[in-house]
Amino acid sequence: MASGSSPSGLLCTYVRGLADLESHRAAIDDLALRSIEENPFYQPWMLFPALVGLGESSRAGFLLVFQEDAAGRAGTLCGFFPILEAKRHHGIPVRGVALLTHMYCLLAVPLVDRDAGKAVLERFFDYCRLRRMGIV
Repeated sequence: MASGSSPSGLLCTYVRGLADLESHRAAIDDLALRSIEENPFYQPWMLFPALVGLGESSRAGFLLVFQEDAAGRAGTLCGFFPILEAKRHHGIPVRGVALLTHMYCLLAVPLVDRDAGKAVLERFFDYCRLRRMGIV
């Protein structure tokens, strides 16, 4: 699990696989109620069984963006980005990430808190840029 803070007061945590994501299930459910765009495909009740059934549970990664609390720890979840890391894109050796999709996922829109949308998206792009992960 990797994490990183920013001057915006948002903390990013990268989690790999559903086993590590399980501890954030309640926070994701809560975020889904406050998100800018509803996306049932990224809510735990649909996402978890789909990834297990499709055999993608260990390949998927999840970037969680939290509002930092007064002690500098992860507080309220403000962004949830299910992603797949790629080492190639259309046969070209390019390291990047893509929002998770699968044959039953009809919408690849991350869950982002409606009150922190701009800051959360900026933090997501900063996180990818700092790790030299292009978005494909």
